[in-house]
Amino acid sequence: MVMAFDLFTASQTKLVPQVDAIARTYFSIDTATPETAHAWYDKNPDALIMAAKNNVVHGYADFLPLTSEALELMLERNLMEEDISPEHILAPEYLHLCRAVYFAGIAVRDKGSVSGSRCTAALVAGVAHRITHSYRDVPLEYFLANPTTFSGNRLGKRMGLEPVSFSKKTMRGMDLYMLTINPASRRTMQELYDRYRAHIGAIDWT
Repeated sequence: MVMAFDLFTASQTKLVPQVDAIARTYFSIDTATPETAHAWYDKNPDALIMAAKNNVVHGYADFLPLTSEALELMLERNLMEEDISPEHILAPEYLHLCRAVYFAGIAVRDKGSVSGSRCTAALVAGVAHRITHSYRDVPLEYFLANPTTFSGNRLGKRMGLEPVSFSKKTMRGMDLYMLTINPASRRTMQELYDRYRAHIGAIDWT
Protein backbone atom coordinates (compact mmCIF):
# COMPACT_ATOMS: atom_id res chain seq x y z
CA MET A 1 0.00 0.00 0.00
CA VAL A 2 1.29 3.49 -0.92
CA MET A 3 2.02 5.73 2.05
CA ALA A 4 -0.60 8.52 1.98
CA PHE A 5 -0.66 11.91 3.69
CA ASP A 6 -3.59 14.11 4.61
CA LEU A 7 -3.36 17.67 3.29
CA PHE A 8 -4.34 20.59 5.51
CA THR A 9 -4.26 24.38 5.39
CA ALA A 10 -3.21 26.79 8.13
CA SER A 11 -6.79 26.70 9.39
CA GLN A 12 -5.57 23.63 11.29
CA THR A 13 -3.70 25.92 13.66
CA LYS A 14 -2.56 23.16 16.03
CA LEU A 15 -0.36 21.72 13.28
CA VAL A 16 1.29 24.97 12.15
CA PRO A 17 4.03 25.06 14.85
CA GLN A 18 5.43 21.86 13.37
CA VAL A 19 5.93 23.73 10.09
CA ASP A 20 8.31 26.16 11.80
CA ALA A 21 10.69 23.38 12.81
CA ILE A 22 10.87 22.13 9.22
CA ALA A 23 11.16 25.65 7.80
CA ARG A 24 14.18 26.55 9.91
CA THR A 25 16.17 23.68 8.39
CA TYR A 26 15.57 25.17 4.91
CA PHE A 27 15.90 28.88 5.64
CA SER A 28 18.37 30.88 3.52
CA ILE A 29 18.80 34.53 2.56
CA ASP A 30 16.61 33.88 -0.49
CA THR A 31 13.64 32.49 1.42
CA ALA A 32 11.07 34.00 3.73
CA THR A 33 11.52 33.61 7.47
CA PRO A 34 8.98 31.54 9.42
CA GLU A 35 7.75 34.82 10.96
CA THR A 36 7.07 36.24 7.50
CA ALA A 37 5.29 33.05 6.49
CA HIS A 38 3.04 33.24 9.56
CA ALA A 39 1.90 36.68 8.40
CA TRP A 40 0.98 35.11 5.05
CA TYR A 41 -1.06 32.40 6.75
CA ASP A 42 -2.86 34.97 8.91
CA LYS A 43 -3.93 36.82 5.76
CA ASN A 44 -4.88 33.66 3.88
CA PRO A 45 -4.78 30.25 5.62
CA ASP A 46 -4.97 28.55 2.21
CA ALA A 47 -1.47 29.88 1.45
CA LEU A 48 -0.12 26.89 3.40
CA ILE A 49 -0.47 23.25 2.39
CA MET A 50 0.64 20.80 5.10
CA ALA A 51 1.14 17.06 4.54
CA ALA A 52 0.49 15.20 7.79
CA LYS A 53 -0.02 11.66 9.02
CA ASN A 54 -1.43 10.92 12.47
CA ASN A 55 -1.15 14.64 13.39
CA VAL A 56 2.57 14.73 12.53
CA VAL A 57 3.49 17.20 9.77
CA HIS A 58 5.99 15.63 7.37
CA GLY A 59 6.21 18.52 4.92
CA TYR A 60 4.57 21.62 3.57
CA ALA A 61 4.29 23.95 0.58
CA ASP A 62 3.57 27.68 0.37
CA PHE A 63 1.15 28.62 -2.41
CA LEU A 64 0.47 32.37 -2.44
CA PRO A 65 -2.31 34.04 -4.47
CA LEU A 66 -0.81 37.40 -5.47
CA THR A 67 -2.45 40.78 -5.91
CA SER A 68 -2.13 42.36 -9.36
CA GLU A 69 0.27 44.91 -7.89
CA ALA A 70 2.49 42.18 -6.46
CA LEU A 71 2.47 40.38 -9.81
CA GLU A 72 3.72 43.45 -11.62
CA LEU A 73 6.46 44.03 -9.04
CA MET A 74 7.56 40.42 -9.31
CA LEU A 75 7.66 40.47 -13.11
CA GLU A 76 9.80 43.61 -12.86
CA ARG A 77 12.06 41.70 -10.39
CA ASN A 78 11.32 44.33 -7.76
CA LEU A 79 9.68 41.93 -5.32
CA MET A 80 11.63 39.02 -3.86
CA GLU A 81 10.21 36.13 -1.87
CA GLU A 82 11.60 37.34 1.45
CA ASP A 83 9.90 40.72 0.86
CA ILE A 84 6.42 39.34 0.17
CA SER A 85 4.12 40.72 2.85
CA PRO A 86 0.42 40.22 3.60
CA GLU A 87 -0.44 43.24 1.45
CA HIS A 88 0.88 41.34 -1.57
CA ILE A 89 -1.45 38.37 -0.95
CA LEU A 90 -5.14 38.09 -1.73
CA ALA A 91 -7.49 37.19 1.11
CA PRO A 92 -9.71 34.15 0.41
CA GLU A 93 -12.75 36.27 -0.41
CA TYR A 94 -10.83 37.92 -3.29
CA LEU A 95 -9.61 34.70 -4.91
CA HIS A 96 -11.84 35.40 -7.90
CA LEU A 97 -9.46 38.25 -8.81
CA CYS A 98 -6.32 36.11 -8.78
CA ARG A 99 -4.11 36.34 -11.88
CA ALA A 100 -0.98 34.73 -10.45
CA VAL A 101 0.17 32.41 -7.70
CA TYR A 102 3.66 32.24 -6.22
CA PHE A 103 4.95 28.81 -5.29
CA ALA A 104 7.54 29.27 -2.54
CA GLY A 105 8.55 25.63 -2.74
CA ILE A 106 8.25 22.39 -0.82
CA ALA A 107 10.00 21.46 2.42
CA VAL A 108 9.92 17.99 3.98
CA ARG A 109 11.00 16.68 7.36
CA ASP A 110 13.03 13.69 6.13
CA LYS A 111 14.97 14.92 3.10
CA GLY A 112 16.39 12.14 0.95
CA SER A 113 14.29 9.38 2.53
CA VAL A 114 11.53 7.29 0.98
CA SER A 115 8.93 8.95 3.22
CA GLY A 116 10.31 12.36 2.26
CA SER A 117 9.96 11.55 -1.44
CA ARG A 118 6.41 10.33 -0.93
CA CYS A 119 5.56 13.44 1.06
CA THR A 120 6.93 15.58 -1.78
CA ALA A 121 4.76 13.65 -4.22
CA ALA A 122 1.68 14.30 -2.06
CA LEU A 123 2.46 18.03 -1.92
CA VAL A 124 3.03 18.22 -5.69
CA ALA A 125 -0.36 16.58 -6.13
CA GLY A 126 -1.85 19.09 -3.68
CA VAL A 127 -0.44 22.06 -5.61
CA ALA A 128 -1.67 20.58 -8.89
CA HIS A 129 -5.10 20.06 -7.30
CA ARG A 130 -5.20 23.72 -6.32
CA ILE A 131 -4.61 24.85 -9.90
CA THR A 132 -6.92 22.32 -11.54
CA HIS A 133 -9.75 22.52 -8.99
CA SER A 134 -9.60 25.44 -6.53
CA TYR A 135 -8.42 27.85 -9.26
CA ARG A 136 -10.51 26.38 -12.06
CA ASP A 137 -12.84 29.38 -12.33
CA VAL A 138 -10.45 32.25 -11.60
CA PRO A 139 -8.58 34.32 -14.22
CA LEU A 140 -5.26 32.65 -13.40
CA GLU A 141 -2.50 33.54 -15.87
CA TYR A 142 0.82 32.73 -14.17
CA PHE A 143 2.37 30.16 -11.85
CA LEU A 144 5.60 31.69 -10.48
CA ALA A 145 8.48 30.39 -8.41
CA ASN A 146 12.10 31.09 -7.45
CA PRO A 147 13.89 27.75 -6.99
CA THR A 148 16.98 28.20 -4.81
CA THR A 149 18.32 24.62 -4.72
CA PHE A 150 19.18 21.93 -7.26
CA SER A 151 16.23 19.78 -6.12
CA GLY A 152 13.97 22.84 -6.27
CA ASN A 153 15.03 23.52 -9.85
CA ARG A 154 14.45 19.89 -10.80
CA LEU A 155 11.00 19.93 -9.18
CA GLY A 156 10.12 23.19 -10.91
CA LYS A 157 11.07 21.77 -14.30
CA ARG A 158 8.92 18.72 -13.59
CA MET A 159 6.00 21.07 -12.97
CA GLY A 160 6.64 22.92 -16.23
CA LEU A 161 8.31 26.03 -14.82
CA GLU A 162 10.95 27.70 -16.99
CA PRO A 163 13.28 30.66 -16.31
CA VAL A 164 11.79 33.98 -17.37
CA SER A 165 15.29 35.22 -18.13
CA PHE A 166 18.83 33.94 -17.77
CA SER A 167 20.06 37.29 -16.45
CA LYS A 168 18.87 39.48 -13.58
CA LYS A 169 17.17 42.76 -14.45
CA THR A 170 18.43 44.28 -11.20
CA MET A 171 21.10 43.17 -8.76
CA ARG A 172 18.40 42.68 -6.11
CA GLY A 173 16.11 40.73 -8.38
CA MET A 174 15.46 37.03 -8.03
CA ASP A 175 15.74 34.29 -10.64
CA LEU A 176 12.08 34.07 -11.55
CA TYR A 177 10.59 30.92 -13.07
CA MET A 178 7.17 30.90 -14.72
CA LEU A 179 4.50 28.62 -16.12
CA THR A 180 1.83 30.35 -18.22
CA ILE A 181 -1.59 28.98 -17.33
CA ASN A 182 -3.50 27.83 -20.39
CA PRO A 183 -5.42 24.69 -21.38
CA ALA A 184 -2.19 22.78 -22.07
CA SER A 185 -0.57 23.64 -18.73
CA ARG A 186 -3.81 22.85 -16.91
CA ARG A 187 -3.73 19.41 -18.53
CA THR A 188 -0.14 19.02 -17.36
CA MET A 189 -1.21 19.86 -13.81
CA GLN A 190 -4.09 17.40 -14.04
CA GLU A 191 -1.62 14.73 -15.15
CA LEU A 192 0.63 15.51 -12.17
CA TYR A 193 -2.33 15.24 -9.83
CA ASP A 194 -3.42 11.94 -11.36
CA ARG A 195 0.14 10.57 -11.16
CA TYR A 196 0.66 11.37 -7.47
CA ARG A 197 -2.86 11.43 -6.02
CA ALA A 198 -2.34 7.98 -4.50
CA HIS A 199 -0.03 9.67 -1.98
CA ILE A 200 -2.95 11.76 -0.66
CA GLY A 201 -5.32 10.38 1.95
CA ALA A 202 -7.65 13.35 2.38
CA ILE A 203 -7.72 17.02 1.35
CA ASP A 204 -9.35 19.38 3.82
CA TRP A 205 -10.19 22.12 1.27
CA THR A 206 -12.45 19.97 -0.94
